[in-house]
Amino acid sequence: MSSYCVKCKKKTKNVGGKIETAKNGQRMLRSKCAVCGTKKVEFISKQSGGNPAAIAAAAGNAAGGLGNLGSSVAKAVDNRLEKNGLYVRERLRKNREMLKKLTMDLYVEAQRRGEPILAEEARKQAQTLMKSYGLEAL
Repeated sequence: MSSYCVKCKKKTKNVGGKIETAKNGQRMLRSKCAVCGTKKVEFISKQSGGNPAAIAAAAGNAAGGLGNLGSSVAKAVDNRLEKNGLYVRERLRKNREMLKKLTMDLYVEAQRRGEPILAEEARKQAQTLMKSYGLEAL
């Protein structure tokens, strides 16, 4: 992996990458420039910050520019997470949140229209809507 070096004034390869957490909680990659040895810090975006496979790839590539080793580490981490069901649990959690929001929206809309509806009925309608779109929520 490469990033901008302030001293060289160009993108250079990273050496000795290490992932740390800043005071504000954001993840960052600390490494050194392969050309001049200056310390470099690169913040990891929040989009890839939640993806352990992307972090493993960043750390693997930063550890001396090891070519395909970083991507193979990322694939191994990704396979392990898939095997342990992390992605399935995350998808189900998001679907449950969506179910809660949809239930509340249906309940509020019925109240606004003056139609009496029970919360349980709103939940059943929300589940039916989610199933019609192919989403599951336990």
